[in-house]
Amino acid sequence: MLRATLFSFFFLLSVFTSGSAPADQQFLDLQQLQVQGLIKSAIGVTRKGTPIVSLLSKTDLDLRTPQTRILLVGGLDGSSKSVTAVLNALSSFYGDDSAASWRKQYVLSAVPCANPDGTQAETGRENGSGGTPATGYPPQGVAYNDPHNPESIYLWRWIGMHAPDLVVDVRAGDSLRWYAPPSLAAGFESKIEDLPTDSLVQQLRLVAPCETGTIEALQVETTDEFLAELLAGLRSCSFAGPSPARRELQRRLDRTPLEVAQQHSQHYGHDLNQVAITNRCRTPADDTGTFWRQLAGRVR
Repeated sequence: MLRATLFSFFFLLSVFTSGSAPADQQFLDLQQLQVQGLIKSAIGVTRKGTPIVSLLSKTDLDLRTPQTRILLVGGLDGSSKSVTAVLNALSSFYGDDSAASWRKQYVLSAVPCANPDGTQAETGRENGSGGTPATGYPPQGVAYNDPHNPESIYLWRWIGMHAPDLVVDVRAGDSLRWYAPPSLAAGFESKIEDLPTDSLVQQLRLVAPCETGTIEALQVETTDEFLAELLAGLRSCSFAGPSPARRELQRRLDRTPLEVAQQHSQHYGHDLNQVAITNRCRTPADDTGTFWRQLAGRVR
């Protein structure tokens, strides 16, 4: 299926794995990455204007799919090794014949590098703008215009509206180690309580991003390969979607136009204290805008 069309994908992986190209060239390749069958987009931009790339399956955009939707997040640790691990997982999942049975049950998408500036500059978990996207969840501040930590805000809010069933925070490590919540204890050994309380995976389970719903999450430290053990662990504990966040978006999709109007009417349209009139909608017979000024006076 995808295997015959993944040349650029494997080229990128070879660059990350070999380290033969400088960091800025590696991330240039990430921005130019095209994989047939996956949709490349961006969940936001850093303070330096670098896109935060996402790779999505078309099936993953269907909120009513019966398959369990898994989102991989790499690069929060500032390591290119975690980015490589995420990309390797995507290529194995969609390119290997041995993963055919997994593809019937799961859908895999990714934000390969949630901290592109920090990973490129090799500054560790810092982003080069005074922020640390690896912790501090749920993020506070002035939303997307935050001068120090926009990556965590973009990531948190995008996850809420994407509403996966499971988020996996992939970090580089010396060996394979899992940090899993009690609901997944049957498939994974380590406990999520060992992580900072303001980590992404801790807070996704407690606080609903974008007020949609909570999302189950776990963290893995890996040298490279982790996907097979992840999927086997999920199957062993019978984990499946939809998440509370996805159920909420499904509920919103099921609303009738009248229900949407009634909900909006609870917040909007009660006051017209100030009406802004622009000159972008003039009538041919009244080029001076007199008609619109008179209309504004009647509304007041």
